[in-house]
Amino acid sequence: MVDIELKAIDGYITGIDNSILYHAAVSSESFHDKPNHIDLTLNLIDELKSWASDHQIPCKGLSLIVPGSVKKNGVVSTASELSWMNVSLGDILRVKYQDPIFIINNANAFAMGESMKHQSSESNRKVLVGLVIREFGVGTGLIVNNQMINGVHGSAGEIGFSLTNLNSFDSYYTLSGDLETRLRDEFVQANDNKERAYDTIISLISMAIANICVLLDPDTVFFDIAPNIKAYIDLEKVHEKLVGRIPYPPNLVEDTASQESRAIGASALVTAKVRTTLF
Repeated sequence: MVDIELKAIDGYITGIDNSILYHAAVSSESFHDKPNHIDLTLNLIDELKSWASDHQIPCKGLSLIVPGSVKKNGVVSTASELSWMNVSLGDILRVKYQDPIFIINNANAFAMGESMKHQSSESNRKVLVGLVIREFGVGTGLIVNNQMINGVHGSAGEIGFSLTNLNSFDSYYTLSGDLETRLRDEFVQANDNKERAYDTIISLISMAIANICVLLDPDTVFFDIAPNIKAYIDLEKVHEKLVGRIPYPPNLVEDTASQESRAIGASALVTAKVRTTLF
């Protein structure tokens, strides 16, 4: 399993029980030129497969977590963090590897991991949302009855494309949506006016969560927040804005081990696919 982010790519060997057997990583920050995340990913996969072979562990499937929208054919339609648009990642992997391949959006992996970590006797009645917030974008993973909702085109949960006000209709959005574009601008401007940016960021995130809640009525929204922007996101303030404005404000919980959750979620999804393929 490989987790691709702008500044680093993490790779894992996981067992059939979703336990992590081996971890390796490569930093893209060490490159003076713009790093090629695809080449770095392929090299890391080769390292993982070599380790598995040396330890006589059969590779039964390959999953990749990407920070963008993924179509069912394995095309990453948009990943603004990596400057990707319509990248045929699935085809690239299938040319080189014979393993079953599963490419998953990072928010979906995060949400599935949270669902597995918080399973209980009543978990099949819960609606859960995983919200990933980065400086470059925002997305959600939607879990209902322990099942991930992908949508017809695989873009369910792409909340970064939410329209934030009437002026949103004055522009068109391709690589980045209206919400994530506004959030990115606020993060940049925070250096000049931190207080104003803080209030705007809280309001934008609160409106996004409100839109999710009136449609899905989730029990809990779990947050995966990048370290460099945590200072601008106060979940207590978000909750205060939701109270009295939507019927049932959800529990808001930040996961301090979100990378582990993404790994668990992706591992579970590829394991299910492998079992379907084999049996």
